Amino acid sequence: MKNIYYYIYYKQYKHLSKTNKSIPEWSSMILLSQLLGFNLATIIFGTGIYKNKYLFPNLPVILVGLGFISLLINYLIFIKDSRYLKIIDKFKCETRKQSIIGGLLVLIYVFVSLYLLFLVLDII
Repeated sequence: MKNIYYYIYYKQYKHLSKTNKSIPEWSSMILLSQLLGFNLATIIFGTGIYKNKYLFPNLPVILVGLGFISLLINYLIFIKDSRYLKIIDKFKCETRKQSIIGGLLVLIYVFVSLYLLFLVLDII
């Protein structure tokens, strides 16, 4: 599971480093944190547990708190001590075919995450 998470970061880093030359490692970390937040929000709203006032007495504060926690965890995983460089090195030897398939799978994950969030929030 850890490798999948690292791979999603790697693909985002690779894509973002083409347009964001200054801090692609930070942009990738923030984007991955946002996707994680979307997935958590989908679970929270999709299951209806947000209605439980004991678990979620102040929903906006909890959602913002979860966002900061995911940013902190991803900072520790990727940015601290430049750990992202080891992750980039781990995956940069993939073949062109692996890169295309992996890129499509990550893109599908992003679109499915957004679709499910919008579906649960009754936006679509």
